[in-house]
Amino acid sequence: SQEKGLVLQVGHIERFNPAVLEAVKHIRDPRFITVERLGPYDPRMSHIGVVLDLMIHDLDILLTLVGSEVESIEAIGAHILVRAGRHRQRARAY
Repeated sequence: SQEKGLVLQVGHIERFNPAVLEAVKHIRDPRFITVERLGPYDPRMSHIGVVLDLMIHDLDILLTLVGSEVESIEAIGAHILVRAGRHRQRARAY
């Protein structure tokens, strides 16, 4: 972006979701957090998967809640056939 004189931005908009802002006020000193994301399969996003496409927002919220350095994050993503011809993407982080 510097080479082209452009501004580079990251769009982590979910951290400003009113529900997230309220949760941050009430959650103190979390020790263990599990996050799950289930969404419809989108063939346009098959090259990056649900973890990078959508769960990145959940992980950003997690980092906001913790408010300190994180020791580790493990994530698993999968495509799931729920009915003939219908797929879902599922991700879990802990």
